[in-house]
Amino acid sequence: MGRADAMQEAGVRICPIWCAQPDDEHDYEEHVSGPTVLSIADLDTIEVRVATSWFGGDSRLFIRPTVDDDGDFAIGPNDLQTLTQICDELLAQADTFWSDNSSDTRWAYTGAEHEEG
Repeated sequence: MGRADAMQEAGVRICPIWCAQPDDEHDYEEHVSGPTVLSIADLDTIEVRVATSWFGGDSRLFIRPTVDDDGDFAIGPNDLQTLTQICDELLAQADTFWSDNSSDTRWAYTGAEHEEG
């Protein structure tokens, strides 16, 4: 079962406009953003993605190195401030989707606009 089928079965008809989740990624029943990439002090880059439940409210962040060498990265005070700002903005996006999901949305799958909800 693909993501669209899982969403249809669960009655989830809309996605936030920022949801970039591929069709084969639906195991956690979350809307997941595309990555925001941050270059950090030790010349590594990390990506930050926000995920929010299909059913409301619960949001979380994924933060990981873009190159999977040893999984560790160093982050300085300035980078931490930037990372905090990015995380706050992404979480605010998810909160906005749930507080007013009539704006900045798209249909979750082909045909969702014709289904009763």
